[in-house]
Amino acid sequence: MEFLSEMEEIAKDRYALAHALWDEFNPSEPLSIGAMIIKARPKTRNGLDIRRGTITVAMVKEVTEKANRLNQALVPISMLVTRPRTLQQPPPANIRHI
Repeated sequence: MEFLSEMEEIAKDRYALAHALWDEFNPSEPLSIGAMIIKARPKTRNGLDIRRGTITVAMVKEVTEKANRLNQALVPISMLVTRPRTLQQPPPANIRHI
């Protein structure tokens, strides 16, 4: 459950970084950029939830490190799923090798 909770958290962080409307970089330290996140939000006046914020290089690094750690943790599970398929003769055409 803890792993799934971490996955949900990183998915939200990734969504915010990947789908934000980015402004120009701020000429300050630490390097950062303004961003606006727009999500559909039923039952609001205009059907939207609009939030402004700042994204720093440290935030991007933290999200990337968390995502990499979770990906590495999933490798053994992927191997368990992929291994039986690779043993089929011939292997399925749509199989992906890690």
